[in-house]
Amino acid sequence: LQKVHGLKGLATHLGADLEVLRTTFNDYNRAAEAGLDAFNRTVFPESHWPVEHDEDFYVGEVVPVIHYTMGGIAIDTDGRVLADMNGSVIPGLYAIGEASGGVH
Repeated sequence: LQKVHGLKGLATHLGADLEVLRTTFNDYNRAAEAGLDAFNRTVFPESHWPVEHDEDFYVGEVVPVIHYTMGGIAIDTDGRVLADMNGSVIPGLYAIGEASGGVH
């Protein structure tokens, strides 16, 4: 993470237009105050708003990765948990996501 100061510092770091960021954060603050945004989100934790134009921001790059359980739950192609090495399944038990070595 890198610390940048204010919207101008954030815009410079991201290579973004300052006015676009200003509009975006102003829209977010108004939505948080109203309790509803354009995406129908209704939860705005108090510590996350209002976004002040002169506050510090912490910027980092997030990229998708593949996680594996490295020997975790064995499943068949339908996601059913295998009971043994012979391929018999445990009825009604399924595993998905990281528990089965999937992508998330």
